[in-house]
Amino acid sequence: MDELHHDLLFSILIDSMPGSAERISEVAPGIFRIVVQLPIPEVGSVNSYVIVDGDRNLIIDPGMAHPDCYEIMEKAVVDLGLDLERTDFFITHHHLDHFSAVSRFLREASHIYISRPEAEFIERIAAEEVEGEMRIFLEMLGFPDRNPGNLVSQFYSNAYRQRHSWPFLYVDDGDAIVRGNYHFTCLITPGHTIGHSCLYEPARSVLISGDQITAGIQFLLDRTNALADHLQSLARLREMDVKLALPGHGSPFRNHRKRIDQLLAHHQGRSEAACGALGKSGKDAYEVTLALDGLLPDRDALDTLPLIRKFIHTRHSFAYLQHLAAEGKVRKEHRHGRILFFPCQPTETCPDPPQQQKLHE
Repeated sequence: MDELHHDLLFSILIDSMPGSAERISEVAPGIFRIVVQLPIPEVGSVNSYVIVDGDRNLIIDPGMAHPDCYEIMEKAVVDLGLDLERTDFFITHHHLDHFSAVSRFLREASHIYISRPEAEFIERIAAEEVEGEMRIFLEMLGFPDRNPGNLVSQFYSNAYRQRHSWPFLYVDDGDAIVRGNYHFTCLITPGHTIGHSCLYEPARSVLISGDQITAGIQFLLDRTNALADHLQSLARLREMDVKLALPGHGSPFRNHRKRIDQLLAHHQGRSEAACGALGKSGKDAYEVTLALDGLLPDRDALDTLPLIRKFIHTRHSFAYLQHLAAEGKVRKEHRHGRILFFPCQPTETCPDPPQQQKLHE
């Protein structure tokens, strides 16, 4: 589950490269992978990538704000001979295991390349707006724990609030970042998060994919159909010529189309399961997630899971139900802050929700 990812099955699958157990390894000429162990057992580790260049180095996703993670990254900085005064950062997305360590390594001349939606989300965390969104979202899901602080504190550390201003340089789709012999193209790939970004080097067919080629879909009130974003980005990446994918978690892999096909099948199966779990009287996302107990072989019973895992599974159920509603396969009703979903009857056509409808209306 990416930062607390939903499904690690897809982050450590097939086609692993030799040397994956090494802390630092050169996965492509001039690109070094640093495996940073995380204090999150469900995730295990995150990959930080470093492009060493005589002019300005680039660190992609420096990891998590935690003493053990700092120690690993600081040793890597020394081992690679990096001058942090000549080092910039590229952040694929805002999650704490990818972004929150950046303040530890920033220097006065450093820049942070990031998409505008991800940067704005970080600023909204600092302004404590996300906690208010979480409160509304928990009610919409029908989630039993309605205290937003219990979840926000686990997703976002104090590192998000330590700076009043970050040296962000916004990247758009198609922007170029050149380091050494690498001429990367920025790809904005919403899905895993609202403005998730990848880096693609067409001459070498190298894709730094962050957490986009995983099963995790993270959202609050920012999107009405997060699964549609995810599927569209996966389809785009699938069509690209990729000889080496460098993911945010797990080993580098070569057959990215095979992995994407597995993800598409996973999402299709979960969508069908969520639809089948609806009762005639309608259910909210948490009730659907409860109804899936025993039907999903790769998930333990919901009441045995820690709070954050319950929330992640419930949020995924909501993503599937929202997508089904957009396709007209289920209908939804807003009732006293909750959103209930109902199966369409055989003779009934469920209307698509209005395009302008906000998630929290």
